[in-house]
Amino acid sequence: MWGMFSIWIKDMLHSRRNKMTEQPEKIRTWYGLTGTVIIDDGLFHRSGFGKMVILHPGLVNWLLRQQLSKADRKMLTYRHEWGHLQTVPIFLIYLLLLIALQWESLNWLFIIAIVVVSQALWELVSELSVFMKLRKSYVNIYRNKLMNPIIFGLIMMGLNWIYWWKILTGFETLAKI
Repeated sequence: MWGMFSIWIKDMLHSRRNKMTEQPEKIRTWYGLTGTVIIDDGLFHRSGFGKMVILHPGLVNWLLRQQLSKADRKMLTYRHEWGHLQTVPIFLIYLLLLIALQWESLNWLFIIAIVVVSQALWELVSELSVFMKLRKSYVNIYRNKLMNPIIFGLIMMGLNWIYWWKILTGFETLAKI
């Protein structure tokens, strides 16, 4: 565990020291906005719309793509980030739904839970968009790899399932905090 963390720290420092050297990739989303994705060899990358291009750690990409070749890792990371840009409306609708359902009892714990659960769904939907675009080649790339995207998907769905189960059965213990 400590080994993976130290690799993550080294990767993060490498990204910060070396400016983003990759050329930005532009993509037009299905809802009309043009997005930008810039991937570097390090952990950090940038994506967004117009002047709002955000530098952020690609933790999910880093975890999912550890055992892949550099070319596969970069291609799948681009596709995953494109998936985020394509699914912004789904993410926002889901986030607003979660907030609306808990509006009366919203507290700091609910806010943290909502952020985690909505981000988990967004990561899942983005990776699913990669799979839907590549299908057979996606399966071939991940054949016999330790961090299987199916395990990742189950974890992300599990987080959402637990949250919804708690909403449907009652959040009495969380609401009192």
